[in-house]
Amino acid sequence: MKKGLRGKNFIRDYIIYDNTTPKMWAIIVMPIEIRIDNAHGYVHIHFSLKGRKHKINKTNFHEIYGIIEKHIEKNELINKKKLWKELL
Repeated sequence: MKKGLRGKNFIRDYIIYDNTTPKMWAIIVMPIEIRIDNAHGYVHIHFSLKGRKHKINKTNFHEIYGIIEKHIEKNELINKKKLWKELL
């Protein structure tokens, strides 16, 4: 992930960055600094860029990205607790 973020998508007031490599992937939602990645061998969410890891059950990058997009479109603002429940 050191090579930088590759994808950039604007949804309402948020910017969603993504990066995929053969070994791992990451999705970052700014400006609220939510990060979802599989860098430690399992998929987890951080509610701040250097925050604690919370395991989630979804593992597919595209499915998780879609859930985030739908959550923003439906709610306009991200509700961290709701989003986490949607990813479980």
